[in-house]
Amino acid sequence: MIQIPKNIVDLIKTVPASFATSSKIGCVNCNVVSDIRVVSPNQIIVADNFFNKTRQNLNENSLVALVVHTTDYKNAYQLKGSAQVYTDNKHRQQLIEIFGDDPHWSKKATVIVTVTEIWDLADPKLICSEKL
Repeated sequence: MIQIPKNIVDLIKTVPASFATSSKIGCVNCNVVSDIRVVSPNQIIVADNFFNKTRQNLNENSLVALVVHTTDYKNAYQLKGSAQVYTDNKHRQQLIEIFGDDPHWSKKATVIVTVTEIWDLADPKLICSEKL
């Protein structure tokens, strides 16, 4: 199991992330997510507030990529992994505990991404990886 480095954990708390998915036939989609946090050494939680194509893709293909970066791009990272979608009340409550219960954000589902690969995009290199 890999561990998401602290500097990336801290960055994820402060900036929105690009969230890329693909259908089973390769139709890609990229979305911006702001309700995102690291919840364990190798897992990230994402709130499905307004997903449409993203959710369709997740239902067909669990492989995803996230990109987070500072505004000057001096710190930029790509995190790859697999996603699980949960619609039960227990996982929705977890979103509410982390992000609050703002009525403008629907929290339709909870997405948990298990990170298996991290790339440094500012200084292109693989930081860590494990097989899926």
